[in-house]
Amino acid sequence: MDQRIVIAISGGIAAYKTVGVIRELQKRGYGEIETILTDNGSRFVTPVTVGAITGKVPYTDTFESGRALSHISLVQPCGILAVVPATANILAKFAGGIADDFLSTAYLACTGPVLVAPSMNTEMYRHPATVRNIAQLKDDGVHVLDPDAGYLACGTEGPGRMPDAEIVADMIEFILHRHIGGPLSGRKVLIASGGTSEPIDPVRTITNRSSGRMGKALATAFALAGADVEIVVGTGSSRYPAYCRQTTVETALEMMNAVMERSTDADIIVMAAAVADYTPETVLQEKKKKNEDSLCLKLKPTADILKTLGTRYEGKKILVGFAAETANVTEYAKQKLAEKKADLIVGNLVGVPDSGFGVETSRAVLVQKDGTTDTYEKISKEKLGYHIVDKVQKMLEIIR
Repeated sequence: MDQRIVIAISGGIAAYKTVGVIRELQKRGYGEIETILTDNGSRFVTPVTVGAITGKVPYTDTFESGRALSHISLVQPCGILAVVPATANILAKFAGGIADDFLSTAYLACTGPVLVAPSMNTEMYRHPATVRNIAQLKDDGVHVLDPDAGYLACGTEGPGRMPDAEIVADMIEFILHRHIGGPLSGRKVLIASGGTSEPIDPVRTITNRSSGRMGKALATAFALAGADVEIVVGTGSSRYPAYCRQTTVETALEMMNAVMERSTDADIIVMAAAVADYTPETVLQEKKKKNEDSLCLKLKPTADILKTLGTRYEGKKILVGFAAETANVTEYAKQKLAEKKADLIVGNLVGVPDSGFGVETSRAVLVQKDGTTDTYEKISKEKLGYHIVDKVQKMLEIIR
């Protein structure tokens, strides 16, 4: 598949954000980025700016000397054509099949997927003509990234604001790489990620070091493999993919309730969250004042979410759990696999600089129900996520 990304910039004030989108894609390793700049787009972002960022001269004129038929060769083939931002005028042209400039002609010639990111005044966005044009584009198979609501350049508030660069880049990456037709296509995956925070009083909590990075990696890998992914997000610093549905929780009880409520429809459940094992037996309603005396807390165990899932769904759904250990990782992972009635346990070594919470790499072991064990001395969490997805896909192929 061609991985070339073509970014088109039309004439809206949000055009300045497109430079950030290009930079975000470059940070993710995408070097083959071409650009199209409309006449009105060049009034907001100059060809010099765009060329300096990409290292390539943007396409602006259908009849430019030395670039004959480039409106065809640029998009046949391409990985994706993304119009960021897409003005009301561009949406109308695309929906009506009008081809009177480089971008609208390239759109009709494009054989790859197309993404538009509408951005405009709220009333323009809500106008029946724009609503009708967006509906037509969706019917034509165009991916539409809904705008955010917020303060707009025109001084009003409402929908019409182009999403942040990371979100736009997420969607481009998703459309570019999503695999349709594999064993995960149409499968529903539920992922629990991050930590939990157990309140002591209105100020203090008991929590852990989980950043949610592993859950983010898994969400990305499962979604790009074709699955429909939902994440129950606890505490942590990670930003999850914009193309995955998210529910935010704080405590172990809230996570338990959210996971169990959503587990019914899931085909695959991944408990990557670092759920607190204990919570205060009594939560103080007022802040506990500091004094010279030591503070004693009476803790009670929290519900074991993975064990509850195993009891309910053994043999019915694929269950993946995690074991964070400071020693004997493989042994404890095998024990947990049996106790929780899971299909796969990911044992992680924690408490060392290059593995565990808050770092980019893991020393991990994958233990499967069939006795297979795979050990990774040091691996990025992103790559580990794809290995886990690969194991799950093979389980599904066996089930079929």
